[in-house]
Amino acid sequence: MAVLSKRSILEGLASSVREMVDKGERPPWQKPWTPSPVSAMPLHNPVTDRPYLGSLNTFTLFVESAIRGYEDPRWLGYRQARAEGWQVRKGESASHIYVPVQIKTKRENGEPVMERDPETGEEKPRLFQAFKSVPVFNAEQIDGIPELAPERTAEASLPRSQELDAIAEAMGVRIVTTTDRAFYSSQVDRIGMPARAAFADQGGYDSTKAHELAHATGHASRLDRPLGNRFGTPAYAFEELVAEASAYTLCRSLGLPYSGENPDMNREQSATYLAGWSSQLDGDALAKALDKAVTATGYLQRALEQARERGLLEERTLDEERQQERTALHPDAHARQEAGMETEPDPNRYGIER
Repeated sequence: MAVLSKRSILEGLASSVREMVDKGERPPWQKPWTPSPVSAMPLHNPVTDRPYLGSLNTFTLFVESAIRGYEDPRWLGYRQARAEGWQVRKGESASHIYVPVQIKTKRENGEPVMERDPETGEEKPRLFQAFKSVPVFNAEQIDGIPELAPERTAEASLPRSQELDAIAEAMGVRIVTTTDRAFYSSQVDRIGMPARAAFADQGGYDSTKAHELAHATGHASRLDRPLGNRFGTPAYAFEELVAEASAYTLCRSLGLPYSGENPDMNREQSATYLAGWSSQLDGDALAKALDKAVTATGYLQRALEQARERGLLEERTLDEERQQERTALHPDAHARQEAGMETEPDPNRYGIER
């Protein structure tokens, strides 16, 4: 297993993204993704049944899936497959996951670099974090592996968009309803979202909210990224790449549809401006943007864990979820029912004013 630095891993990811752009394709996070019952399942190893954790591995495997067109969430090693009587098809190339390891820093003569422990005062070798590269194959590359047939129980089919609201609450970010646009304001640490009825579907609403939550991780009290940059500048494009890639990874890890649209730009701006900027980067700016996106995703995932620990995530039944969806689409329906009025909504009532 090769030992790599995080920088080299991110440079490899950046190279894959840049290659897609050079071919005239959009980056993977700009492609709409609608989860199937299979692809919405967590990434996991089918032999150990363990999920692949860590935002770096999550992002890496999702990018690989997008580039190669895989929907199956199962990934495993060659020997694991062979031990089960399955066979990786001849000519298939491996993807990689990364296991963090601590490596001793050494001088040119091979002697370890020593440093003093600030707590104990003892001399100890200086360590730096590296990653072991582990080759894995997707189930779609393997013959003999059983077909994945997830159980479609009522609980399994529950929408999971309420988790985004729990993340916001755990982060301390307020979400308010606006008239015609979505945004994140770092000055007041607030997300503005048009009403659910203004969106064509729940996926567009949720992926927009995820995008603004990704921006919110950059607040000075959190990950402290430069925000409020002027449109058209490299700094603006950098932050948009961070938010898009992070929102894509978060939505995929939650099994939420991702619209592939950037709420901070119109479709033409997002497709041409960002793709053009990412293809003309100087130095390792794209790798740095992906690094920030991985860090932002990790922050959002930890916020979700904290929300669960604090009891902020309300568990709802399928009927309750459907009722909430109806209320979000037609907010005056309940009042009309109470008054004994017809509940059929006016189809022109809920558009966004331009």
